[in-house]
Amino acid sequence: MMLVRQKYFGLMLFLAAIVFINAGLASAEQRYAIIVGHNLGHPGEDPLRFAERDAKRFRDLLTELGGVDKDAATLLLGPNTAEIKAAVYQLAERIRSGGDQAKNATVIFFFAGHGDSSDLHLAGQKLERKELLELLKKLPCSMKLVVLDACQTTRLGRSRGVKAGPSFEIGVVHPKSAQGMVVIRSTQAGEPAHESDALEGAVFTHYLLSALRGAADLDHDGRITLLEAYTFAYRNTVRQSAQGSSVVQHPSYEIELAGSGDLVLTTPLEASCVILLPVGQEARYLVFHQPSGAVLAEAVSSSKRPLALAVPPGRLLVQRRLSQKFEVAEVVLPFGGQYKLAPEDFIELPYEKVARRGGRLDLHPDVLAISYSSHSDRIQSDWVTRHGFNLAYNRELGQWLAGAQLAMGFSAYQRSLYETDEILLELRGQFGWWTPVSASRLEISVGPEVQILFQNRQRADAERLRQAGISVPDPISNFALGAGGGIELAWRMPLGYRIALFVAVRVSVFAMQVSEVDSKKWTAIPVVGGKAGIGYRF
Repeated sequence: MMLVRQKYFGLMLFLAAIVFINAGLASAEQRYAIIVGHNLGHPGEDPLRFAERDAKRFRDLLTELGGVDKDAATLLLGPNTAEIKAAVYQLAERIRSGGDQAKNATVIFFFAGHGDSSDLHLAGQKLERKELLELLKKLPCSMKLVVLDACQTTRLGRSRGVKAGPSFEIGVVHPKSAQGMVVIRSTQAGEPAHESDALEGAVFTHYLLSALRGAADLDHDGRITLLEAYTFAYRNTVRQSAQGSSVVQHPSYEIELAGSGDLVLTTPLEASCVILLPVGQEARYLVFHQPSGAVLAEAVSSSKRPLALAVPPGRLLVQRRLSQKFEVAEVVLPFGGQYKLAPEDFIELPYEKVARRGGRLDLHPDVLAISYSSHSDRIQSDWVTRHGFNLAYNRELGQWLAGAQLAMGFSAYQRSLYETDEILLELRGQFGWWTPVSASRLEISVGPEVQILFQNRQRADAERLRQAGISVPDPISNFALGAGGGIELAWRMPLGYRIALFVAVRVSVFAMQVSEVDSKKWTAIPVVGGKAGIGYRF
């Protein structure tokens, strides 16, 4: 009991002391970042699964919410020791060239990978922690935030999908030059850190990123400070690691501070895309990006006011975990904006289904679309253009899709002495794959098709010839059967919750049997066309 009290007393000291970071940091005009991820450590260490992914997620969050310009964020995946040092030296030169702005600059350094109490492990190489911190300490800027997410154990804590992974401690150094440095690690000495299969990342990093997206904003001022982020990440890391392993993970720290104020890390309410969690019964929320299923944030709702979470634009899946049930909702924000979740947005699903599909659960996988189409084919010696309508149904299976299209086209043209009217019926199968492109998506699909062409042909001057008393042959009716296949490329842009606008181009080739009065023949027909329409997901 005394040990527990000492740990939380230490945490209280940290929370009290962190408030006294230099007040000028909150208004830093320029921020830089070096983000490093390495899945491989020394020989004999199990490769990490998510360290490099965590580095990408951290970079994306800093450029999205953390005030770091994209050209000021350096991402190193799988680097060696020399490459990391070179990145630090290059950043030092860049800051010096900035002149007086260097006085207010903040540098954020993040490392995810293997390590021990003295070294970081880089695929057989090592980088001494002490040497790295000395290099960072010499950077000519007012503040350095260092996150060392480096593990030192293997084959531990694997129960319930938790694996030994990146570690985390926190400490603060304030040298005589009045340049501050905050160093964060994820465990106390001798404790393993954890990676989570369900979260697809390191546990502490997951909660730190969640905190920075707004989950830690308990005072609802729209800003996330270092104090708020650390408090949220500490509490949830302890809780999660206690549930998933026999060894509990406790973030730790060292403190030497001077000045006053607090470091604001992100401002979620100023983000271009925000979702507001409902007020009321306390519930735990997980937010996933669709269709990748990547977890973006985890938060607990407030009983006083909506909690704002900054998210990237696109389609999101929100899981709500209550004491006795699981509920899910879908949010579509293709162009950003703010969406306030309401109780009626959620539907209850069995735990087994939610657990099996996770963030890749699709609430509306069926798509019905109607479009106007135009295409040209070369049945004989000339190209003929047809216009009509398409009705399509697709079933989405993650990023794969399958479905069918029914199309009808009409054409009327004159060749030589004859006028021709035609009706074309098409039935197409469709098998494809799609990928997100910002808020929109790109689809590519292939499939077989069957066509039936009905043709009615007569002389263009038939009426004039009859008036002149000249005998005119009756109109000739033909039909043709065709079979073949094609490839279609489509671009789809969401307009709202379930409605999307799309345009597509298609190229196909099919063989057609033309039936005439006294003969039949097979002909290879090329087709080029396009369409535009509206799709509805249900």
